[in-house]
Amino acid sequence: MPAPLPHKIILHDEFRSLGVTVIEGELDDHEKIVATLRRVDIVISSLPFPQVPDQIHIIEAIKVAGNIKRFIPSEFGIEEDRLSFLPPF
Repeated sequence: MPAPLPHKIILHDEFRSLGVTVIEGELDDHEKIVATLRRVDIVISSLPFPQVPDQIHIIEAIKVAGNIKRFIPSEFGIEEDRLSFLPPF
C-alpha cells in the first residue's frame, strides 16, 4: 500500500480533531467491515469515483450488521466537472 499523501494526512487529522472516527480497511474483508459497522450507526462512504460500484461490499455488510441508521454513499460529492465519459458507441 502506498504512503498516504500529505494533504490526506492533514484531512484525517482535521476530522479526528472534530471527533470523527476514521476507519480504514479493505473492501473485501467482509467480517472486519461487519464488526466495525456494529460499533457505529452512520456510515459515510468516501470511495473515489472509479471505486463507487465497490461500495456494494459496504452495503452488504450494512445489511448483515443490521444497526445502521443512515448511509451516505460516495455519489454525494462526485465532482461532475472533473469526470470524463466515453463517447457513445
